[in-house]
Amino acid sequence: AEDGIRDVERSRGLGDVYKRQSQDTHIGGRLFLTCTQNHVLLSGDLSRTCLSSASWDGMDPICAGFN
Repeated sequence: AEDGIRDVERSRGLGDVYKRQSQDTHIGGRLFLTCTQNHVLLSGDLSRTCLSSASWDGMDPICAGFN
Protein backbone atom coordinates (compact mmCIF):
# COMPACT_ATOMS: atom_id res chain seq x y z
CA ALA A 1 0.00 0.00 0.00
CA GLU A 2 1.23 3.47 -0.74
CA ASP A 3 -0.36 6.45 0.91
CA GLY A 4 2.52 8.82 1.43
CA ILE A 5 3.26 7.79 5.01
CA ARG A 6 6.52 9.51 5.78
CA ASP A 7 9.54 7.65 7.12
CA VAL A 8 10.84 10.65 9.08
CA GLU A 9 9.39 14.15 9.08
CA ARG A 10 10.15 17.34 11.02
CA SER A 11 7.58 18.48 13.54
CA ARG A 12 5.13 21.16 12.39
CA GLY A 13 3.40 22.90 15.29
CA LEU A 14 1.64 20.10 17.19
CA GLY A 15 3.92 17.77 15.30
CA ASP A 16 3.64 14.57 13.38
CA VAL A 17 7.11 13.17 13.88
CA TYR A 18 7.15 9.41 13.50
CA LYS A 19 9.05 6.68 11.69
CA ARG A 20 8.40 3.23 10.31
CA GLN A 21 9.48 0.29 12.43
CA SER A 22 8.39 -2.44 10.03
CA GLN A 23 5.98 -2.91 7.18
CA ASP A 24 4.35 -5.58 5.04
CA THR A 25 2.77 -4.05 1.94
CA HIS A 26 0.73 -7.10 0.97
CA ILE A 27 -3.05 -6.97 1.47
CA GLY A 28 -3.61 -7.64 5.16
CA GLY A 29 0.01 -6.77 5.94
CA ARG A 30 0.83 -4.59 8.92
CA LEU A 31 2.75 -1.32 9.22
CA PHE A 32 4.19 -0.39 12.61
CA LEU A 33 5.23 3.17 13.42
CA THR A 34 6.71 4.90 16.44
CA CYS A 35 6.94 8.51 17.50
CA THR A 36 10.54 9.66 17.38
CA GLN A 37 12.61 10.34 20.50
CA ASN A 38 11.16 13.02 22.79
CA HIS A 39 7.74 12.78 21.07
CA VAL A 40 4.49 11.21 22.29
CA LEU A 41 1.41 10.08 20.37
CA LEU A 42 -1.45 12.60 20.48
CA SER A 43 -3.82 10.88 18.06
CA GLY A 44 -3.92 8.43 15.19
CA ASP A 45 -2.66 4.89 14.89
CA LEU A 46 0.84 3.46 15.28
CA SER A 47 -0.27 0.16 13.75
CA ARG A 48 -1.96 0.09 10.31
CA THR A 49 -3.20 -2.66 7.98
CA CYS A 50 -2.78 -2.68 4.17
CA LEU A 51 -6.20 -2.76 2.49
CA SER A 52 -7.21 -4.16 -0.91
CA SER A 53 -7.73 -0.54 -2.04
CA ALA A 54 -3.93 -0.04 -1.83
CA SER A 55 -4.26 2.23 1.20
CA TRP A 56 -3.76 1.85 4.94
CA ASP A 57 -6.57 1.62 7.48
CA GLY A 58 -6.70 3.97 10.43
CA MET A 59 -5.38 7.50 10.75
CA ASP A 60 -1.88 8.97 10.39
CA PRO A 61 -0.25 9.31 13.80
CA ILE A 62 0.20 12.78 15.24
CA CYS A 63 3.13 13.01 17.65
CA ALA A 64 4.09 16.01 19.77
CA GLY A 65 7.53 16.84 21.10
CA PHE A 66 8.34 17.43 24.75
CA ASN A 67 11.43 18.49 26.68
